[in-house]
Amino acid sequence: MTFQDKRFRDVLCGLFVLGGAFVVSAQAAPAPQATFGGPTIPGVCVLNQQAVFGSSKVGVFANAHYKQMHDGAQSTVSAEEAKIMADARALQGQKLQPAQLQQRQQALTKRFQDLRAKAAKDSQALEATRQGAVAKISVAAQPIISQVYATKKCGLLLARSAVLAGNAGMDITSAVIQGLDAKITTIPLDQQVAAAAKH
Repeated sequence: MTFQDKRFRDVLCGLFVLGGAFVVSAQAAPAPQATFGGPTIPGVCVLNQQAVFGSSKVGVFANAHYKQMHDGAQSTVSAEEAKIMADARALQGQKLQPAQLQQRQQALTKRFQDLRAKAAKDSQALEATRQGAVAKISVAAQPIISQVYATKKCGLLLARSAVLAGNAGMDITSAVIQGLDAKITTIPLDQQVAAAAKH
């Protein structure tokens, strides 16, 4: 892997060291608008990495699939939490001996602690899923970015997030998304969850 190849992958992977979200919306950082005008600078190109991951077919798939898994895990935890809270409220209305009351309170506490541990494990599994998906998409996107970089005769590639305005003719995002869409549309997220659950 050349320095240039490694740099591309570092830039792509760096996008996703963000709390919680699997992929950031393509709308979060719009592409340079032609209304700002100005000349096209030879050799200078701009890439909206957020759009590559947010608008590409594989990015949309991964985001939707990840959301399903996240919502499913959250629903399971919420349902169990509701049961524990209902049991706790019911316990308040019962007339029990102090020893019995303490025993049942301890049982409820343990159930809640076990639920917290399960939620933490689920969160770790989902994070492993997210990281695995990001790595796979980054690997798939890197050669496409390199190819477009060479085709457009870029000598400098800037992240869209670092550019306030510019000529839209320097933006290679659409070409990269088209290439990525032609190469990959889905990735196996479930395998990442299964692997994480074993640790």
